[in-house]
Amino acid sequence: MGLWYSVNSGSTWTQSGSNVSTTTTLQTQTFTLNVTGTVRLEIRKATGAANRINIDDITINDNSGGGAPTGKKFLFDASKLENAGSADWQIDADGTESVAMYTGGTTVETKAQRTPTPSYTGITSTTPETYWKGAISAWAVNLVQRGNLVETLPSGSIVTYGNTSNVQDLSNYDVYIVVEPNRLFTAAEKTAIMNFVSNGGGLMMIADHTAATTAGTDANGYNPQTGTAMGMTHPASGTT
Repeated sequence: MGLWYSVNSGSTWTQSGSNVSTTTTLQTQTFTLNVTGTVRLEIRKATGAANRINIDDITINDNSGGGAPTGKKFLFDASKLENAGSADWQIDADGTESVAMYTGGTTVETKAQRTPTPSYTGITSTTPETYWKGAISAWAVNLVQRGNLVETLPSGSIVTYGNTSNVQDLSNYDVYIVVEPNRLFTAAEKTAIMNFVSNGGGLMMIADHTAATTAGTDANGYNPQTGTAMGMTHPASGTT
C-alpha cells in the first residue's frame, strides 16, 4: 500500500515515499509532504487481491514544524462505566450509549471514543479545557500542552498487557489512568495491570466510594471484597 497526494483537486496524483509492506502486526508509518495549500490524500492498496488492510489512527500535522508529542503516552480508561449516572470521568466524548442505572433501567450517557477530537495538534499553551468535552478534559489538555499524548480506552474494550493483537494493549502506553470505575475488572485484567506496573508502567487510580455498582458489586473494581489489593505506582516518581 502507499500514500498518494494531489494539490489540484484530484486531477493528478503524486506518491509520497515508497510502498509499505503490511504484516499481521500494526506498525507506524510516517510520510512527510512539503506542500502548501489544499491537499487531497489517498491511500492505495497495491497488492493482496481481496485481502483487507487494517488502517488505524491517522494523524495529520501542518508543516509549521509541529509533530507527534515527544513526552509520555497516557491512556484514560472509559471501559468501566465511568460515565454512569451523573459521572462523566472522560477526557472527550462525542458519542452516546445506554448505561445501566443504580436503581434499575438505563439512561443515555455520553460515550468516549479512543482519540479525542478535535485533534491534539490544535492545542496551544492557551487552549481552554472546553476544547474537548469531558469532566476531566482539563487534565488531558494540560498533558498535551506539556508534550504528552492522550487516548481513551473506550467502552467495550478489554485491558490487556503483552497482547500484540490489541492495538490498545497497555504495553503501548506509559501511564494508565482510571477514575471512579463502576464495573469490576476481571481477574485477567487485574493481572494485566499488575504486570504493566511491574514492568515500569505508571498507574493512577481514583476512587470515591464503595457503594453498589450498576452490576450490584463493589464500585472499586480494582480492589474488590476479596481483599486482593493492587500496588500502585506514581506515574511521575515511580514510587509504590
